[in-house]
Amino acid sequence: MMPRLARLFIRMTSRRGATRIFAGGIILASILAASDALARAGGGESFNSGSSSSGSGDGMGGGEGYLVYALLRLVIAYPKVGVPVAVVVVALVMIAGRTSRSAYVSSVIRHDRQSPARSDISRETAALRERDPAFSPQAFEERVAAVFPKVQAAWSASDLKALRPFVSDGVYERFRIQLEIQKNCRLRNTVEQVRVNAVRLVDLQCDPHFDAAHLRIEAYAVDQTVDAATGKRVAGSDLPAGFVEVWSFLRKPGVRTSGRRGLMESSCPNCAAPVKLADSVQCSSCGAIVNSGEYDWVLSGITQDSEWAPRAREQVPGLSDMSNRDPGFCIQHIEDHAAVVFWRHRAAEFFAAGTYMDKVARPEYTRSRSSDFRAGSDGKSTFHADAALGAVRVVGVDTGSSDGFDRVQVRVTWSSHTESAVIPSLVTPAPGRSMLRSHLFVLARKTGVRTPVSHALNSAHCPACGAPESPGSGGSCRYCGAARNDGSTGWVLDSVEPFFGFMHGPARRGDTEEPLPVLPAAEAERLIQSAAAVMIADGEITADEETALGRMARRRNIPESRMNEIVERVRNDGAAAAPMRGNTPENMAFLRSLIIMCLADGKVVKAERDTIRALVSHMQYTDFDVDYAIRRETARFYAEARRNNRKTKKHAETTA
Repeated sequence: MMPRLARLFIRMTSRRGATRIFAGGIILASILAASDALARAGGGESFNSGSSSSGSGDGMGGGEGYLVYALLRLVIAYPKVGVPVAVVVVALVMIAGRTSRSAYVSSVIRHDRQSPARSDISRETAALRERDPAFSPQAFEERVAAVFPKVQAAWSASDLKALRPFVSDGVYERFRIQLEIQKNCRLRNTVEQVRVNAVRLVDLQCDPHFDAAHLRIEAYAVDQTVDAATGKRVAGSDLPAGFVEVWSFLRKPGVRTSGRRGLMESSCPNCAAPVKLADSVQCSSCGAIVNSGEYDWVLSGITQDSEWAPRAREQVPGLSDMSNRDPGFCIQHIEDHAAVVFWRHRAAEFFAAGTYMDKVARPEYTRSRSSDFRAGSDGKSTFHADAALGAVRVVGVDTGSSDGFDRVQVRVTWSSHTESAVIPSLVTPAPGRSMLRSHLFVLARKTGVRTPVSHALNSAHCPACGAPESPGSGGSCRYCGAARNDGSTGWVLDSVEPFFGFMHGPARRGDTEEPLPVLPAAEAERLIQSAAAVMIADGEITADEETALGRMARRRNIPESRMNEIVERVRNDGAAAAPMRGNTPENMAFLRSLIIMCLADGKVVKAERDTIRALVSHMQYTDFDVDYAIRRETARFYAEARRNNRKTKKHAETTA
């Protein structure tokens, strides 16, 4: 006898018409979707559980088998009805399978993207303690917690002498130039009532050149900016406010924890004598270069929490080739030097004095930007006010270029707003007007030049003689006469260009295989900013485009008020990182970045897909190009997530 369900389908589809056939298919598909309940109700739980857990048996539960049997009987006995129904059912099953697969892929990606960074501190700590048994993360955290208020006090007093022994040249230059600019804006910033809430080691990495420790610091303070002449507050609050930063420390691999006072405690770790330094970083008692990392931890970077992400364990493109040519080459030195270059650049604009670039940039670059380094006819300098450095990161290395230079690409993320004023004069802070920016600083050095390892963190000192350098006096060291701006002794600035890709890899290289980044929170605002710039490039943002932009902003937890601020600033100030028309590597990197932003929660929903299509249509990409790029990035994120899961499981099994 024909099964009861089959007779039901026949009755429902006995009258002609595609509607009845489709309805029959829907009912069968609905029953199929509920087959797990049917199987359990029919007493098949043990069989179903066994087949799903072990993979043995015929792979078919009781409910699924009955439905397939009914469908086959329907096709054989009543082909005019059964075949169309079977086609509909198969199609629906395939769609359901794809939907289920898509949901699974999204969940894997979402879990991987939103999980904490996989920095295996315990393993790195164990490896470090094999050569430095006295190293203790807790003791190190306590040292940093103790020195943190000391740094804030030195900043508030505009006196950096207490910090000089344990900070790299990049950090010192950052503080020194900011204080110099602050003074000429007739301002004074104070950070008082400092309270450290927590210090936690969040990443520890060891390579042949340096041990690198990154500590996340949560603190509270009363942060105010006052008119230097009157003492009247012009920015800030009387109430304490919380903030979070990541401080990065470096030391050479051979250094061991001594347990006695060190650089953070104002003592020379080599001879224990008190250290009092100004521009020199050499201990007056024993002659040691104290902030070289040879003796103790040195503060080499301060990164905003929203910008920080653990450096990928994979190598930077081109790094291995450069290391083979120059064994002393290390990205820590490059990033420290790039920070020096960045702040010299800001000072050259602010003071309208290209001499700040004399020793850190090629003459060709300084000449090409000469208009940026001089005041206008009205005596006003045009500069980036309230400049704040977010992060500095090496993203690519090129060796053996035909012009005889090696090059390193360094991504610099920062914020500022444009201001014009006669310097010196009172320039009131307005950080709320600042825009997020991302640029690629390209440093060049003549092929064959080697890195002086002992001076890796002394990037504002002459690599030939170690003397401290100051702006001006041409492109040569005033002590030994060595050329400093032609790439014959070290790295110099070759170019600065907008960084479109928002990736850990230079956009202009068109490299699609760089390690996938964990997108910092601030990236979302930069992408919204660039998306707005793309829209405005054709005139005005339409109502549909603004709606799409708002939808994307909300998905990234950017309030509508903040999005409106971003759009208004783009209208008023423009955006240097706005992609241009055409199918270029920069535009492809921008497209990939939009997709990666959307994939933070595991999938690109229809609204986001439509928004991306609308944006990149300005760049001559078709809907097919967008869909292909989404599939490719989703597949890459999924593969990366699975690799991370396997690594995590393997490590768990090893340490169990």
